[in-house]
Amino acid sequence: MASLKETSSDWEYMAQTDPLWAVCTELGPQGGSYDELGRFWQSGQRDIAAAVSHVEAVGLRIDREGEALDFGCGLGRVSQPLAEVFARCTGVDVSPRMLELARGFNPSPDRLTFTLNERPDLSIFADGRFAFAYSTRVLQHIPRRYALGYVGELVRVVARDRGVLVFHAHEVEGGPMFSGLSALQRMRQRSSRLRVRLQKAYAGFNDRDRPPLPPRMHMFPLPQALLRPLIAAHGGRIVDIAPMGFDPMRIRPVLQPIADRWHCGLQPVEYVVVKGA
Repeated sequence: MASLKETSSDWEYMAQTDPLWAVCTELGPQGGSYDELGRFWQSGQRDIAAAVSHVEAVGLRIDREGEALDFGCGLGRVSQPLAEVFARCTGVDVSPRMLELARGFNPSPDRLTFTLNERPDLSIFADGRFAFAYSTRVLQHIPRRYALGYVGELVRVVARDRGVLVFHAHEVEGGPMFSGLSALQRMRQRSSRLRVRLQKAYAGFNDRDRPPLPPRMHMFPLPQALLRPLIAAHGGRIVDIAPMGFDPMRIRPVLQPIADRWHCGLQPVEYVVVKGA
């Protein structure tokens, strides 16, 4: 299983080489230019507008005078619009380079700050500090045992009196008949991680000046069966779970037609969680 240190190293590499694509792959293929910045920031504004609309649609009130948290903030793509909706926003990330870039892009340093966190928890923040916490395109890239810990911590740091957490996670779709495809996908991910480690070690041994091999962006599902009791144990209540499209499972070459035919893959969903209500 990948460690948190390895995950951090992967994201730091992507921050150094292709930060826009790493944060928002919908911009297009890897190696995009900063000409895409307009679309990049607009995508963050759309995400926050959609999240706020979702929260209000399920009957929750958002304390806009409070502070928001953007977990896995990257370049601040959604931190910036959060700072416009709320009185203050704090973005937190594991990559020093991402945060360096985010501070350079920051238009409102009086309302928006960025913090490095390399720990497997959010102990740098007090209980109930934030009126609103948000995380998108993050948890699915963190190994499950750490991602579950972070979800519990996100519930902990939102306000006890109707604090709201919105986060995205991925479910495995396809029914029990095709659960074997998920197992094969996990085996494929683990074998690719081992291959990359061996390639890095070999490259470093033969040519220490050669740049490291690029990491892979791995995906880790978080089933509702694990999230529901975890959130409840930390004092949260799931108000709504909404599907967000479909990401087909990439198993090549023989099994992919089966996954496509039976809609088997990773289903991204948006959770809305409230505390104290």
